[in-house]
Amino acid sequence: MLIASAQIGDQSYTVDEFCAAERMSRGKLYEAWRKGRGPRFYWNGTHRRITQARLDWQRQQEAAAITNGK
Repeated sequence: MLIASAQIGDQSYTVDEFCAAERMSRGKLYEAWRKGRGPRFYWNGTHRRITQARLDWQRQQEAAAITNGK
């Protein structure tokens, strides 16, 4: 399946775009949200959009990995 990249100037990602960029499955992303550890998002109709919070989320994951020794 080909996933279109975000348009130039579009500062948010669809769930599929985010998963492709982070090389993670949708299941892992939804699991992270259930556990309160996923990136911030907003609703656009019935679709989630992940904002620039992606970078904040990456930093949190890096910090958690260092703290947990993983």
